[in-house]
This record gives sequence, C-alpha cells and structure tokens, in this order.
Amino acid sequence: MREPDDFEVAFSTMARHRPDAMFLVADPLTIMNRKRFIDFAATQRIPAMYEFDFIVHDGGLMSYGPSQEESFRQAALYIDRILKGAKPADLPAQQPTRYNRR
Repeated sequence: MREPDDFEVAFSTMARHRPDAMFLVADPLTIMNRKRFIDFAATQRIPAMYEFDFIVHDGGLMSYGPSQEESFRQAALYIDRILKGAKPADLPAQQPTRYNRR
C-alpha cells in the first residue's frame, strides 16, 4: 500500500481470501490510518498484532515490538556522542534489547 486509497483494495481482498492473522508493520501511512486497520480486523474477526503498544491503546488486539522509549534513549546517546566529536561511521549499530508486549 502506498496511499490511503489502496486500503480498500487490500481490505476487500482480505475479506474474500481471509487471512489467519494480520501483522501491521508501522510506517507513516499505516500509523496515520491505524484506526482503519483496527476496525477492519475487529469487524472481520481477524486476530491482528501491531508493532507498537500505542496501537493497542487505540483499540488494537495485541502488540509486540521494540520499546520506543529505549529507541529514543539510544538515539539520544548517539547524538550526544556525535556532538562530542565521534564520527557517526565509527559508532556501532545497536539492536533493541527491550520489547513491549501488550
């Protein structure tokens, strides 16, 4: 899906060929239209998992994904090191160590 109009095509396809479950990967388009996913999954009774726990607060069934708080803290540490003179290319890549489950 690349634009909001693509949702109806995806939803009608899933209504005809019902999936066992859905996992919504968060990006700006899906986050801004998350209520449409939540409503569709609930109406069609399709279990859906979301990447971030704030979507569960909006009505989604469950979530599992990296902690946004930890990601922001790690980003702040990178910025601090860069502002103190570290070269970004020399900084190690880090993976999340804390995940949220709801």
